[in-house]
Amino acid sequence: MNKKIKKGFIAIVSIILISYLPILNKEILRVIDADYFRYSNANGSYTYIQKFHFKSKMIDPELINYFIYNSNNNITAENKILYRIYKINYLCFWRWTYYYYCSRKFEYRNWSEIEKNRVPFNSTQPQKFQKF
Repeated sequence: MNKKIKKGFIAIVSIILISYLPILNKEILRVIDADYFRYSNANGSYTYIQKFHFKSKMIDPELINYFIYNSNNNITAENKILYRIYKINYLCFWRWTYYYYCSRKFEYRNWSEIEKNRVPFNSTQPQKFQKF
């Protein structure tokens, strides 16, 4: 019985460690969590969904903030902050790397709070946000 427990423990640890290999980790995130990682500013005028491809980088707060600051001069300071709108679930071990490198850089805000303050979508203006 003791050998079965030891083999089971080694198998579980091996699966977790293999899932952290960079190429496999991105592929697991792409397959399992395709549209899970979503971001938005306070009024929903800017939304972003993290997509995972072979050469795609993880979200960079500095680049996103640069885009928000330079896209529209009429945005208030509160709406220039980007929030993650997904909860962190520590039981999903394949997400731990993403949580460590990306998620901890953004505060959490519930989508229902953002949706209350959401600006109306104007489809006549050429913009690349408000897709969800």
